[in-house]
Amino acid sequence: MTNATVVSAEGSVNPADAFAESLARADREEMPDETEIAASPPMHGRQAPPSPDVLLDGFYAETPLGRVAFGIRSDDDETAQAVTDPCLRAALCLGRAEALIRQLEDWLGVPLDLEPGAMTPPRDDQLKVTWTPPDSETEAAVKKAVMHLPLDALAHLAAPSAALAEAMRWETLPCQVTVSSAAVPQRQLALLEPGGLVLIPASFEPFWRCQARLCARPALAFSAELDAGQQRLIFEPYQSKTANQPAARLTAETPAADAELTDIVLRQRLPIAVDRLTGWAEQPLFELERTLAAFEVEISSPQGVLAHGDLMPVGNGYGVFVRAITAVQRQPAGEH
Repeated sequence: MTNATVVSAEGSVNPADAFAESLARADREEMPDETEIAASPPMHGRQAPPSPDVLLDGFYAETPLGRVAFGIRSDDDETAQAVTDPCLRAALCLGRAEALIRQLEDWLGVPLDLEPGAMTPPRDDQLKVTWTPPDSETEAAVKKAVMHLPLDALAHLAAPSAALAEAMRWETLPCQVTVSSAAVPQRQLALLEPGGLVLIPASFEPFWRCQARLCARPALAFSAELDAGQQRLIFEPYQSKTANQPAARLTAETPAADAELTDIVLRQRLPIAVDRLTGWAEQPLFELERTLAAFEVEISSPQGVLAHGDLMPVGNGYGVFVRAITAVQRQPAGEH
């Protein structure tokens, strides 16, 4: 059926039909045609904007430390934007960043033979480092660069140079903090019970030694002092660090046959900036967001988590008030 106006036998226009025709014509004028509708997806179906890293000119290099990704921001470089040849564009980007790349090579201790490649968000086993020069360096050839390193590389790196560190922005990484590690006889572990109190010998020492491990890489450990008075962690400079080795522990003792290495660990994971973990920051401090007595802890051994409890001040040190037992304790030898 068409939308033509119906004319009566007398040649006049039927008022009802004319009104229907005017409505149909208004509908045609206000509604977009079908091709326009198809070209505009509904709001709920639109994709989120891409990650800022995807907008960088990306490169990567295979190194003894693992794969290193490198991205350079070029959205403010009219010359690079005008270049359509990918090889020439890559050469221009690397040329602008040559001085920075040389500094990074000196810090990493490996050459960066960079090849073009997509810059994607870092994986869980990668560390993201952003390089942004201070505002005073308005003539810097590179306004921003991003590098993704394998987390394992932290075990092999020294502090970056002052010139490089000044422009580096470090991300925070979730860490597990061990406040005590000691060999405990099995007969003592068997006595754990709700309502009991376990003293933390390290907390009574002049320096309460503790350790932070990356949740994504537990083998990477960083030594620190727990300042109970100021409620903060103070990380050691890298040069004096001895714990930054795979599977390093707070205690070097070998447990006796009837003892197990037992850790007391904060249940809350702490987000700590990488330059503080490594002691590279000018003030490598991490301020706790609550008092020590407000932290819940786990007591664990190679068997698994043995108990949950709370930190509790005891004289000049701390202990763990045991709230729950979470694993069956083995009976000491000779007992049944």
